[in-house]
Amino acid sequence: MRQLALLLAIGASTGLMAQEDQKWAAAHLGFDRFSQHSELTSQRGLGVSAGFWATEVVGLEARGIYMPEKSEAGHKSKEVHGLVSLLFNFRPYAANWYPYLAVGPGITRTGRGTAADSASYTGRLETAFTYHLGVGVIGHLSRHALVQGDAKLLRVDLNNPVSRNEFLVTLGIGWAWGGEKAFQILRDPAPGI
Repeated sequence: MRQLALLLAIGASTGLMAQEDQKWAAAHLGFDRFSQHSELTSQRGLGVSAGFWATEVVGLEARGIYMPEKSEAGHKSKEVHGLVSLLFNFRPYAANWYPYLAVGPGITRTGRGTAADSASYTGRLETAFTYHLGVGVIGHLSRHALVQGDAKLLRVDLNNPVSRNEFLVTLGIGWAWGGEKAFQILRDPAPGI
C-alpha cells in the first residue's frame, strides 16, 4: 500500500510539469552508424547537452558528442559532433513525456579519408559542416530527473570528394529545472473578492 501511495505521489508531481521556460542538462551514451559509402566502422561514444523550452512548442538544445573512429584499414582517429537543434514538441502541455522533432546545423571534427580506398584514411582531422534531422523523447522520472532518447540522421559535408551520412542514436539521463509556470495557480484574486 505504501508503494502504491509513493507511485501516485510521483505521478502527480510529474503531471504538474510545464515545458515553457524549462531547462535541462544531460549526459549521453551514443551509437554512430556510418553510411555504406564510408570506410569507417560504427562506434560508441559519450556526450553532453543543455537545452530549454522557449515556449510549449519550440525549444533549443546544444549537444557535444565524442566518438572514437576506426577505419577498415585499422587507422584510428576521433570524431566530435557539435550540434544545435531546434526542437518542435509534438505534445504541448503534456504531463511528463515530450516527443519532439529536432532539426539544425552543426560542426563535426572528423578523421580524413575517402570511401573509394580505405587505405587512404589518414586519421588527420578536418572540420566539416553538418546538418541533421531526427526525432526523440524527453521523459521526466521525477520533478527534476529526466531521461532523453533520440535518433538523428546527420549529413557530414567533408572537403574531400565523398560526404557521408551518419545515423546517430543517443540515450541520456539528466536534470531539469524551471518550468514553474504550471505551479502558479492564481496570480491575482478574482475581482470583487
